[in-house]
Order: sequence, then C-alpha cells, then structure tokens
Amino acid sequence: MKEKFGEFGKNVKSDIKNIEKIIYMPLYRPFSSFELKKLKKLEKKNKKPKEIKPKEYKPPKKKVKGMGVLKSFTKVLLVFAVYTACVEFYINQANKEQTVTNDFDTENSIKDENGNNIETDENGQINPFPVTDEEKQAVIEKITNSIAQDAQNYGVKDKIVSIDAVSVVQINQVATSGTFSNYLYSIRFSTTSNTYDMQFWADNLFAMSEEEKSDIDKLNEFYNFILSPDNCALFNIAPMSESSIQIKNVLNERGNNVAFVGETIWATANSGDIIYKIPVYNQDGTTVVWASTIQSTPQIDALGLTAEEALLKQFSDGTEYFSPINQSQQNVAEIQEILTEFQTDLSNAKIINNKTNQQASALTLTTGDGKNYVDINAHFLEE
Repeated sequence: MKEKFGEFGKNVKSDIKNIEKIIYMPLYRPFSSFELKKLKKLEKKNKKPKEIKPKEYKPPKKKVKGMGVLKSFTKVLLVFAVYTACVEFYINQANKEQTVTNDFDTENSIKDENGNNIETDENGQINPFPVTDEEKQAVIEKITNSIAQDAQNYGVKDKIVSIDAVSVVQINQVATSGTFSNYLYSIRFSTTSNTYDMQFWADNLFAMSEEEKSDIDKLNEFYNFILSPDNCALFNIAPMSESSIQIKNVLNERGNNVAFVGETIWATANSGDIIYKIPVYNQDGTTVVWASTIQSTPQIDALGLTAEEALLKQFSDGTEYFSPINQSQQNVAEIQEILTEFQTDLSNAKIINNKTNQQASALTLTTGDGKNYVDINAHFLEE
C-alpha cells in the first residue's frame, strides 16, 4: 500500500476529507458574475436556443437509360398538340365569321387584286366557267345569224333584234320514234317590226350532257341539237295570226300575262283520233296548251270553224271545246335563262358604253382661251 499510494496513507482522516472534496466538487466551472448577468438578460428577452432538426436522408436518384429522349419526345408532342389546337380554333373562328357575314353585294362579279373578274351566282358561289361579254356577244350573234338565214326563206327580211324565248310542247300523246312528230320546239324572236315563232318538229326531247360546261357550251349544245337533221326538222316561221292576237288579248284581259299564241298543232290522241292543240306562251316562260278532245274535235269541224275561232267562241259563249294543260319546260328552262341573261348583260354593257362615250365627247368641248367653259347638258339615251 505504501509503495503504491506514496504519502497517501499517512493521515487517514485528512485523506478521507480530501476524497470527499473531490467527490462533491462540481463537474463544471461555476459561471462568473458577468456570465450570470448575460444569462439573465437572455431570459428577460425570452430567447430560446435554436432547435436543430435532423435532416431527412434522401438517397441519390438513379439514372434510367432513355429518360432524356423520352422527356424531349414528350415536350415535342405537347408543343404540337398546343399548335394544332390553336390552328383549329383559328379556322373555326374564320369559318364562323364567313358564314355569319353573308350579306355583301357581289353584283355577280368579284374583282381580284390582279384585275380579273370572277363570276358568281346569286348566292355568291364562284362560277367555275366565267364568260366574258365578248364571248356572250359571239354566241348570240352566231345564233341570231343562223335564225336570220332561215327566216329569209320564209319572207322575213327585217333585222332580228332579240331572241325572246325557247319552249317545247308535246304533240302526240303517245310518242312514236322515227316520225318527227312527237315534240314541237319553239324559238320566238323579234325583228324591228314584228315577233315570230320558229317551229322545229322533233323526234326526241333535248337532254343536256352531264359533263360540266360553261353557259356558252350549253347554248351551243342546244342549238346543235335543233339544227341537226337527225334530231329536228324546221317546220315553219310565222308571226301571230289575227285570231291568235285576239286569243292573246282575251287571256290578258282575264288576268293572264301571255307573250305569244302559236299556230294550231294537229296531234294524235291515245285512241288515234285527231285533236287540236293551241300553244300559249306566257311572259314568265311557262306554256299552257289548250287542247280539244276526241268528242269536241268533230263538233268544231262540223261548224266549219278553225281551232282558234272555236277557242274564241268558247271564251264568248262558254261552249267547252278546249281544256288548258300546263306543260313542263324543264329540259329547256336553263337554255331560256342563259339566253335572257346574256342578252340583258350585253344590253346593259352597251348602254354603259354609250353613256361613257357621250360623256367623254361632252367634256372635251371648251372655249379656245382655256378659261371660259361652255355649260353642256348631256342627255344619255338608252337603246
């Protein structure tokens, strides 16, 4: 013991006291007065020491092969979808505006920036086969000259000023091929002194070919049908007779709007008996045929009356010899419309040209000194 502890065991009591001091000695150094003041100030300010939260552990992300390409492809798809949606929205809005605003006046023509004329119909639809005034003039002159040549053979020497209408009437109630007596095509035209009916007897009805074509080609196709000896034969060219003029006047007095009354047609009924047909052509392009019956026809003959005289007698005393029958004009209605449109357009263009020339000549008349102008009242005459 002595060797191990040295002087430690000499005075046991004192050593025990020293050991107790060591045991009860505080583990840390006591605060100084300065430090105690600092602690009290912190307590007054209610300052607390910061709480340190433990950080959450996050494992490192693993890289997946092809993820970069997939992200790029996804971005491209997203951009394309947004672009497509925007384009579709724009187109829908543009179409909506076009359909709502459809009240503009095209005057049957739209002028583009290059100065060309684009023909449109009454609904504003573009005509795929536009026709110029020069082309209209050429086809009208061709048909007019052809009519004039045939008219001279029937004693018509006056100049033709207009082609008034085209109509078709069924002659026999039962069509028989090879007879040229099934249908009657009528072309009415006016000269400087009178109106005439040009009659063609036909075996078959005219039917426009189905391929798309211009109005010029449609007129040519119809007139080629009329002039072909395989389809039609010229029967007569004549003005209204005195009896026909009286029939026209009576019908108009009764509220009709008759343009021309044609010559009587001898037709065949289903029974094979002869009946009379008087074609009446109205201003609106419709046709009414006044037809006798197999019973009334012998009565008319027994009285020694013509068909026109018998119809006038019916108008006066009510004796019924004839019945009116409305005839369809479907296969020539379009030809009639084209003829009317072309001639109206050419007439309007001629009036405008006359006005322009008259105005230009009037504006060039001035006095010699160049200061005193002559007041001119120009009168524009429409032909």
